[in-house]
Amino acid sequence: MGLAFLMDVGSNFCTIKLRHVIPMPIYLVAPSISLIAPILIRTLLSVGVKVYEDAALLKRQWQNVVWKQRNMKYMKRKLWTIRVVRMFGEILQFNIFELKRSTKSAYYEAILSYTITTCLSV
Repeated sequence: MGLAFLMDVGSNFCTIKLRHVIPMPIYLVAPSISLIAPILIRTLLSVGVKVYEDAALLKRQWQNVVWKQRNMKYMKRKLWTIRVVRMFGEILQFNIFELKRSTKSAYYEAILSYTITTCLSV
């Protein structure tokens, strides 16, 4: 995810600002990456978010079934200790963000923000 983020921001910058600096055969790679990277990011984000959403729903359903039953102390404790499967975006083993539904919009906003920042900095 981090590599795709850097590739997308870098290729957007090259597409916008370096059109007259880079030779044309090499320049054509940047718009191609600018088009392909968001497709890959959207696919990966959708899969990661779906894993989290489905696991959270499954845990809630199990808890509802177990809480309605009597004499299931072991199962109640077991469900209490189960964690929902989560996927994180990390850099060098530091968790930066957790993939949730709200992460999608924040991720796309960060790509746009950093692209604008890099274009204005040069």
